[in-house]
Amino acid sequence: MLKLIRRGFFVICLLFFVIICWKLFTASHNQRSSVSYTSFLQALEAGKIQKTAIYMGYTLADLKFVEKDTSEAEVSDVSTKDLPQLIKTMIDDGVSVEFANARKASAPEMLLNLTPIFILIAAIGYFYFVGFRKRA
Repeated sequence: MLKLIRRGFFVICLLFFVIICWKLFTASHNQRSSVSYTSFLQALEAGKIQKTAIYMGYTLADLKFVEKDTSEAEVSDVSTKDLPQLIKTMIDDGVSVEFANARKASAPEMLLNLTPIFILIAAIGYFYFVGFRKRA
């Protein structure tokens, strides 16, 4: 039984390591450039923006946009008080505006987030069975 617990703990740690390596090597390919709010407004006035997705928060929003040359960028921490006028300006300039839900985590990200809990449960179980074995 002890070998099975050790082997399970080892497999969980190995899986955790593989997921971390996978996230490190794939994260660099999907990064968007971050621009300032003023740069975004300048690109909007110049007619360079094709599509914008707005990720709403309570007081701040994030904007992810695609320029007409298909490059993607994002603007963080835009005040929600400025959004109604900004949306009107974007629609008037022919920019496709959509409100997006918060991004959902993929299965590997969920597993990565839950792995410490699994490791903690495995460690508690391991020490419980080791202590139980010593008492018997």
